Amino acid sequence: MNKRNLVGAFILSAIGLFMIAASALAGEDEIPHSVVDDGRRAYQSICASCHGESGKGDGPLAVELSTKPIDLTHIAREHSGHFPFWHVFETIDGRLIPRAHGGPEMPVWGARSESIYGSVPTREWMLAVTFYIESIQEK
Repeated sequence: MNKRNLVGAFILSAIGLFMIAASALAGEDEIPHSVVDDGRRAYQSICASCHGESGKGDGPLAVELSTKPIDLTHIAREHSGHFPFWHVFETIDGRLIPRAHGGPEMPVWGARSESIYGSVPTREWMLAVTFYIESIQEK
């Protein structure tokens, strides 16, 4: 596949994922399991080292950090039962940077995410991770 076709497929894929997100947030559709599965895989390879396999903030690198990673399973509980989807997404993509992350170029988000996902749009895997985090919320 040439570069032009790859970019086109990339854009269509990202648009499709954003349309799924918008309709799901509007309560129109359920999120396809494949999107949540993609998010789980991306989470496990990029986020779990700090946030833990179950999202409890107990990853193997958590003890090395000056600020303990948050328990991602309690986000909705801390927001009166509502999962702040876009706030979480913007935190993951670097627009809302938690002090613990230090900056938008957190090492595990930079070269490592590119080497894992290659040409997959960064925002696409981040959107999938946001759906995954939403799926692990405790009541």
